[in-house]
Amino acid sequence: MGPKKNMPEASFGGVACTIDGKVYVVDGIRVQEYDPANDQWTKRTRVPTARYSSAAASVGGELYVIGGELANGVGIVPMVEAYNPKTDTWTKKADMPTARYYASASVVDGRVYVVGGMTKGALLGMVEEYDPKTDSWERKADMPTHRWALATCSAGGKLYAIGGGRFGQDKSAAVEEYDPATDTWTQGPDLPTPRWGLTTSVLEGTIYAVGGISAGNAFLATVEALDTGFREEPRAVSPAGKLPSTWGEQKTN
Repeated sequence: MGPKKNMPEASFGGVACTIDGKVYVVDGIRVQEYDPANDQWTKRTRVPTARYSSAAASVGGELYVIGGELANGVGIVPMVEAYNPKTDTWTKKADMPTARYYASASVVDGRVYVVGGMTKGALLGMVEEYDPKTDSWERKADMPTHRWALATCSAGGKLYAIGGGRFGQDKSAAVEEYDPATDTWTQGPDLPTPRWGLTTSVLEGTIYAVGGISAGNAFLATVEALDTGFREEPRAVSPAGKLPSTWGEQKTN
C-alpha cells in the first residue's frame, strides 16, 4: 500500500464515515470527501452548526452529526444535522433528547444508537436510539459502565461499547455488548490496555481497538483484536453463544 493524497485541509478530532464507497471526514465544521478509486479529495458543504466532540454515523446514504459542544464553547447541544452526499446539502433533524458530547454512535439494523458521553460535568451511560425513517428518538437501557470518549461498533446485530474515560484521569478497559432485540447489556472481556479517545473497526467479525490515550496520558499506537464469533455470511454466533473471554495478542508499533 503506497502513500495517498493528503487532505486539502488539516484536521484534528474529526469523525469519519463511509457512504457509497467514499470516505467523509468531518471535524468541527469542515467536510472533506475522499474517493479511493481516484485517490482524490473534495471539499464539501460545511456543517451548518460548528461544534466539536460530536458523535457521527452513516445510515441510509446520509451522514448524521449528533450532539457536541458549540465551537464558541458556550454550551453542549442535542443538535442533529444530516448530510446528503448526492445533493451536497445538510438537513436539520429531530434533536437528541439529551444534550451531550464525547458520546459515540453506531448503527444496528438501520437505527443509530448514541452511547455514553458527558453533559454539564456528569458522566453518562445513557443510550438513545434514533430511527431515521420516523426522525424520532427513544430511550434505551443504560450502559452499565458510564464513560466518555469511548468507541462503539456493531457486528452480528449487536453493539459493542469499548474503553473510554471515567473520572479524572481514570481510563476504562470496559467492554460491554448491547442487544437491541432484548434491550439488554452483557459484560465482555476487558481491554488489555485501558484507554480513552480510541477508535474501533470491525472486519469479518473481529473488533480492532486502535490507538487512544492511556496511563500517564501517553498517546498509543496499540492495536488489540477481539473475535466476536459473528460472521456476515452466514450470520452465526460462536458455539459458546457469547463473547470469547480474551482479546487477541496485543500489537504495537
